Amino acid sequence: MTVCDRLEAQQQGAEAAHAQLVQALLDSLTQARDAADFRASWQRLAEHFHGLITSEGSVDALKQAILQCGCSGRLTRREVGFVEEPPARYLAHVVATPFDIPPSWHWVKLGDLCSMVTSGSRGWKEYYADQGSTFIRSQDIKADRLEFDQRAFVKLPANAEGSRTQVALHDILITITGANVGKAAVLTERIADAYVSQHVALVRLRNPAYAAYIHRWLINSYGGRRLLLSSSYGAKPGLNLQNIKDLPVPLPPLGEQHDIVSKIDKLMSLCDRLKSDIADCRRQHSQLAEILVESALT
Repeated sequence: MTVCDRLEAQQQGAEAAHAQLVQALLDSLTQARDAADFRASWQRLAEHFHGLITSEGSVDALKQAILQCGCSGRLTRREVGFVEEPPARYLAHVVATPFDIPPSWHWVKLGDLCSMVTSGSRGWKEYYADQGSTFIRSQDIKADRLEFDQRAFVKLPANAEGSRTQVALHDILITITGANVGKAAVLTERIADAYVSQHVALVRLRNPAYAAYIHRWLINSYGGRRLLLSSSYGAKPGLNLQNIKDLPVPLPPLGEQHDIVSKIDKLMSLCDRLKSDIADCRRQHSQLAEILVESALT
């Protein structure tokens, strides 16, 4: 048992050191000073990829690094000075910029891209029903997408205030209180009649075509998510609507946004396949260990 305890401690130490090494190499990617630095950092990671990305946690860290590389212009290459569309004149200047972006990009505030940023009304519990309009709660936004394990419904009287919080296609939903604070989902399919709770912010963009890219920025733990959570308040973390409106966004031209989202999604799909393979391998190791133990004890 002493030997087993020593082995367990060594394993935990090795896993912690491994996680630190993976994070250091990924940070060198996301914080690269220029294209040459980025290529050198990627080469270091690529040379040791199969020995480093060996756990579900390391794949999750890689996915976040991919999001940041995409949202900082490192996954796409456009000609210097290329501008597909000028920024709208109403966009406010962002004074504090978290990192440098390509010349054709612009730092903007999320609120200036929106036609509406709101949240659900209080006191809707009295309207709960077995059927009726879908009621979107914070627990329905898991893994940064909308998932209804147990869909809730509300049945509103004709005079109830509700149109302000009714969701539409391409709306972005952000949890602002509770355990899922900071999680974000984008509506990629129409929901005929649905409303958000007081714990969910509804973000409606002036240009719905921006929604996919903005969502990738919001779920980026190096970027939008980190900045949002850094502005959360209270003993139980929470966000207000002004926190969301003030969030800086690195905005590329629309065509480049599509390229970035496409590249991110392809890489995420590969990461999910790798993560599944790692989980299968762990299960096989566990089954083999059980068989060996049983053989030794019988």
